Order: sequence, then structure tokens, then C-alpha cells
Amino acid sequence: MTEAFNTTGQLPAHACVLFVDISDSTKIYETLGDKIALHITQNCLHKLIMLAMNYQGRVIKTIGDEVMCQFTDVCDASLAAVNMQEYVDQEPPTEGVKLSIRIGFHYGDVIEEGGDLFGDTVNTAARVIAEARRGQILTTGASRELLLEEMPEQLTRWVKSAWLKGKTGTTDVYEVVWEDENDRTMALSDTSSLRLCETSISKMSHEMLVCFAGQEVIVGQKNTCINIGRSRKNDLMTKTGVASREHARIEFRPPNYFVVVDQSTNGSTVYVGKREYRLLHDEVMVHQSGKITIGSGKEQDVIEFNLREIEI
Repeated sequence: MTEAFNTTGQLPAHACVLFVDISDSTKIYETLGDKIALHITQNCLHKLIMLAMNYQGRVIKTIGDEVMCQFTDVCDASLAAVNMQEYVDQEPPTEGVKLSIRIGFHYGDVIEEGGDLFGDTVNTAARVIAEARRGQILTTGASRELLLEEMPEQLTRWVKSAWLKGKTGTTDVYEVVWEDENDRTMALSDTSSLRLCETSISKMSHEMLVCFAGQEVIVGQKNTCINIGRSRKNDLMTKTGVASREHARIEFRPPNYFVVVDQSTNGSTVYVGKREYRLLHDEVMVHQSGKITIGSGKEQDVIEFNLREIEI
């Protein structure tokens, strides 16, 4: 698991508050019975908490089948949300019942008291998740502006202007796109004329150039996974003795995400910008260029990766 947020210090004056809850939990209990439903929902909530911590998140509290988290960075909150949706989407059904979640987050001023968070930011995040359907990640227009400083605009889309309880006027609500969609959605424009909005949004994608010791390999839509390790069967063969034979892999996941997955004995460290993620049998999503290190000192291998935009 990646290094968790330090929960011993004071929270900053600004924070991103994220709510995630299991959709239709009452129906799940009615269908499966209390014992099985409790087991699968608690397992799901535990994994969601771990995923939040992977992106420097702090769990404030759980309320029934809902988790409230705090992040210092809105991009970390978004990446955690995408990982949460992907995890739940990939889980198999239990006796024909498939879990789903919805997520809402907002960035702004917070007040901490007794380990809990209060203020307009918390209220707004709670109102945003109330607007979400199963499988959705929603945020506010203000939070989206901060998100666009680190992530492509094509990974968000406008949903509606909503009247949120306690707010004067409407609030623009945006969706963080995390899965492939080829449908067309009818949306009402500001001028009340109908327009067609492509949910797939963009004709641009990304590929990743991965480099190590004169070796180069590209990860993207055509080559969706590469393997790294000491074995000659890997796409990139490492040299350090602390590396496992099948140490790690880098995956491209639709619609436009890259994930570093550690599967080693001794772990890996991923550096993205100013952030450091220590992985051991875990994974982290990367959204910009960086590097992966295996080992330390003279025994360290450094694998560089560079994201670049391509037209599809």
C-alpha cells in the first residue's frame, strides 16, 4: 500500500472533501440478507478506504455505507475516486448482485473540530454526491478549475447547473470521466437549444514512453501493458539484485489512464512531480511524467516514463 496521509497533524485551512457511498444498499440487504450484505459492503468500504489512503487521503468518518475523506490536493481526490470506481466495476457479482458506488467532492475552506470537518465545503460535497447516479464521479465547477491545472480538460464534462440545498443560485456540476462511453447524450444548452454532446469527448489520447538502460517501449492503446523485472521474458529487464523476476508492470486503462502495478518482494517507489508513492503489492495511477526506482544506492535501477499526447 502506498504511504498514507499523516493524520497526526492539523488539517490545512483548505481541503478537498470527498464522499463515496454504496448505491442502493437497502436493496442489497433485502436481496442478500443481512449477513452476506454486511460482509460484502464492509469489504467494499475497507477497500475504498485503502484506495483513499493510497492518494494521501485521510478518512474522517464512515456513516453507514458512506465514507467521508479529506485530501489536501483536488487531483489526488480525483485519482482516488477513479481508482474506487474501477475497483468496484471489476469486482464480480455476489449471488447476482453487483455493487456500485457514487462519488462527490468539492475543494474549499474547512473547519476541523474533534477530528471532524465542518463548513460550507463539507455541505457542498454532500450536496454534490446527492446529485450523482451509480457509477458517477461528480464535482463542482470551482473544483474542476483546480483539477484542470494538472489533468486534461477532456477527462471532465459538464452535467448540469444544479440548485444545491443551502446555496443561493445554481452550481455548475461536472463529471469526472473514468470509463469508455460511446453513447451520445442530449444536453440543454444555456440558450435552451438542444445540442449533441459526445460522451467520449475527445479525439486525443496519450501514450507513455518508458525508458531504462537504453531500452525503450511504448504503452498505450496498441500496447496496453508492459512487464518489468529480472527475467528475460520482461519487456524491460532490470539489473539490480533486489528486483523480482516479475517485479512490476505498467498498464494503459481506458479511457486514458496509466497505472504502475508493483508485484515484487521488495517493493518499488514511483515519483510523479513532487509526490512519492511507495508500493508493495499495490498500484498507483500516474497522470504526468515521472520515474520508478527499484532498490537503493548503487543497486538502484531508475526507470523513466514520459507521457505524450497523440491524436486518435
